[in-house]
Amino acid sequence: MAQSSNGRIVIDADKLTMGDMRRARERLKDKLGRDPVELLNGEFDEQATFIVWCVRSRADEAFTWEQAEAVPFGELQWPEEPPPPPTPEPAKPGSTRSGTTTAS
Repeated sequence: MAQSSNGRIVIDADKLTMGDMRRARERLKDKLGRDPVELLNGEFDEQATFIVWCVRSRADEAFTWEQAEAVPFGELQWPEEPPPPPTPEPAKPGSTRSGTTTAS
């Protein structure tokens, strides 16, 4: 799903489908003058507009590239970064990593 629970479009290429790619090639290639999938490797605004167009055109076949460019940033959401892995606690003096103490 490329929309979050708050209704915003998640700008995450991993949420696109093969159907999105096919539909983009069929409907945008002539208009844009290049393979629209190339936009995923382009500038940020091209990437975001492409993802918006793909998501919105799933339900609305009449949704245009110009409409995708006009979507306000407030309707977009960037994917959340996964939390960093926990860092191990430093070993305490007089103990080993296994939790046993060393003999003095």
